[in-house]
Amino acid sequence: MVTGRLPVRYGLCGGANGTQRTFACDAKYGLPTNETTFASALQRSGYHTMAVGKWHLGQEWEYMPFRHGFDEYYGVPSSVDMGRAYNNRTAEASFQREYYGCTPLALVHNEAIVEQPVDLGSLNAKYTAAAMDFLTRVSNSSAPFLLYMAYGHVHTPQYAGKSFEGSSRRGIFGDSVMEVDDSVGKVLAHLRALGKSADTLVVLTSDNGAPNAAQHAAPWLPLQPISGSNGPFLGEKLSTWEGGLRVPGIAVWPGTIAAGRVSEDIVSTLDIYATLMDVANVPLPTDRVMDSHTLLPLLRGTGNTTRTSAFFYRGCTLYAVRYMQWKLHLKITAPATQPPAWDWPGTTPMLFQIEHDPSERFPLKGDYGKPV
Repeated sequence: MVTGRLPVRYGLCGGANGTQRTFACDAKYGLPTNETTFASALQRSGYHTMAVGKWHLGQEWEYMPFRHGFDEYYGVPSSVDMGRAYNNRTAEASFQREYYGCTPLALVHNEAIVEQPVDLGSLNAKYTAAAMDFLTRVSNSSAPFLLYMAYGHVHTPQYAGKSFEGSSRRGIFGDSVMEVDDSVGKVLAHLRALGKSADTLVVLTSDNGAPNAAQHAAPWLPLQPISGSNGPFLGEKLSTWEGGLRVPGIAVWPGTIAAGRVSEDIVSTLDIYATLMDVANVPLPTDRVMDSHTLLPLLRGTGNTTRTSAFFYRGCTLYAVRYMQWKLHLKITAPATQPPAWDWPGTTPMLFQIEHDPSERFPLKGDYGKPV
């Protein structure tokens, strides 16, 4: 999302055998310094830029957000499961600590550690306050601004502030969702109070579908309802089934985007990059292949996106391709729950008419499979 390019183009795709990797808390490297993030491009065009929350693109100083176009950074450089912290609310936390073997989780403001170990019970409130403080400061400037806010919620381990404990009927996971909802509401209300909402494009999305309950659980613990639901979609996080890929995408821009409108166009988080550049009238980099398409005509209601396809990698291996109404699986992983219509194990290539069959229950065969 921050580069507008598929990770396979710049060496961050994981293993050639389909294994996926992230920059853990002991990572020696990070996002290559010659990649141009959307923050770098906007910073050069006079934007005030800040990142709040999870970074996870390298935790050595030379790979941190303030080296990739952000004037300011406040957050935890890795996932909240990559180190000891106070007020974890799930038993899985101890398992994650043993798995990663990390030092206590650190909260960082630019180049200074401000809290270690992190108190997860107050972390979301601190993120909200940091975002609102940034908006207050930049509202007094004539220069435009970019705020990139990546919550630690609702990644495992689950946690919530005291005022949200027991606030939902979904246990600690629901409490975590409630706390995110409250934070988003506060930030948007602050934007309105500052008189900036009509001049500001806000995009809310997620990085992947929900995991199944076993993906973050210690083998010796009973499964707990500490993850979300992918509704009718097959599969889960770490898979290229729709349940691993489809995420909510919500855009708000009062006076520019009509409220309540729903689009079925093919879009990707890759497209956030080109959209921001289009809004800011900043040209896309021309010295590299970009995988980003502007969504501005779609958002304004004046046209459609130019994206007709999407490529889905697992590690460095191409697992699936979406082209218009078709979705082709070149390699597959067994979903946690298999559709009753299947004769598993499935064989590849496997083709679906994804607009008619978004649950991926009926692979096309015979003459119907000829589009392969």
